[in-house]
Amino acid sequence: MAVVNVRAAAQPAWLDVSRAEASMPAVTMTSEQGRELARLQVQEMIRKVQTRAREHRLDRGLTVSLPYFDDGAQELRWRELVIIPRGRIPFVPAFVVLAARQEIEHVLAEAGLSEATQAHLVELLQALAGAFAS
Repeated sequence: MAVVNVRAAAQPAWLDVSRAEASMPAVTMTSEQGRELARLQVQEMIRKVQTRAREHRLDRGLTVSLPYFDDGAQELRWRELVIIPRGRIPFVPAFVVLAARQEIEHVLAEAGLSEATQAHLVELLQALAGAFAS
């Protein structure tokens, strides 16, 4: 004997409101986990840059790939940030602060990012700037 769900036959499962509401916490959790992963990767990147700065291995330029979680795409993405152009410019921590502040302005002006993604990116850039401000 086959059991037929009349409601399911009348409406596709992906339109079911209760199903959408049930999946929302999973999406929120995914976003939170993605943001946390990006924060951890930024902290690791900061440690590496600080170590290389102490060893004077950053005097030929510095470009970092800043990870962030894009809410719209639901994926981890990378943003290239040129702190010191290639060449023989000695590393100065203030360059990181200036580059991060400039990138914050670009992020806030970028229309393609959601408010949550912008806030997340600004938070990461502020952490980067804060690690080198003194």
